[in-house]
Amino acid sequence: MSMTVNYDEKTIKKMQGLAKEIIEFLEDRLHRWTFDLSCHKGGKRGAASTVMTNKKRGMTRPLFYSTTGAGSPLDAVFMNYVVFYTASIIGLLPTEIKGDHINPPQEFGEFFLDKLHGFFTEKDTSILDIDTIIECLMFTMKKVKIKGSLNNPLSTYTPSSGKTPIVVSEKYQFLNENVYPFKNELTLYRDDRLASDDELQFLFGGCPIDGYVEWQVEKYGAKSYGYFHDDNNKLESTVSLQNVGTLQAFL
Repeated sequence: MSMTVNYDEKTIKKMQGLAKEIIEFLEDRLHRWTFDLSCHKGGKRGAASTVMTNKKRGMTRPLFYSTTGAGSPLDAVFMNYVVFYTASIIGLLPTEIKGDHINPPQEFGEFFLDKLHGFFTEKDTSILDIDTIIECLMFTMKKVKIKGSLNNPLSTYTPSSGKTPIVVSEKYQFLNENVYPFKNELTLYRDDRLASDDELQFLFGGCPIDGYVEWQVEKYGAKSYGYFHDDNNKLESTVSLQNVGTLQAFL
């Protein structure tokens, strides 16, 4: 039996209200999301690059970052219902612990915009739907507790970081098995026991929109190492194999 989280009526109504705001935002500004803006990468010097970076953030953040990201209305909600934590926090003080979003909200907002336009993924305008967006909110709300000092290093493996991209649904398991300082630190627990396979599938799977993994590989060259959690987080064979890494190539 697959795991679910039963949110209370107040939380569901909050999600519904935020989903409506997202749709209103997209109906007003979707035309501003261009291929050039989608392809823009931040971190470059110059006024023109700064303008593009701000424009891109202005499009991607209002979707899921401002609703489920740090300090947002839904930021802490998931962990009020279910708590997953890594081996890295065992014995730490609360001040030394942070919550890490399994699915980066701002990056997922970028994927959502690309999906509506068909950039780096198959176009699908049917996702502009309240029920689908609520499922996306639930997807980006998922968090786990990790050692605070690991939070920033972990983010460098997020595909859109442009540093060492790994498919987000595989990042924890790959780093936990292979890469210092994460090795054996990202083992996941719940209720003072190892997280079950069903719980891991819930945590890392369940993407409500097709093509998220392919998009990460196609757009950002994210590496996939075969840690699949459900069909929507499985890399399809149609994606070019030149972007699918091996451990040897990664190291």
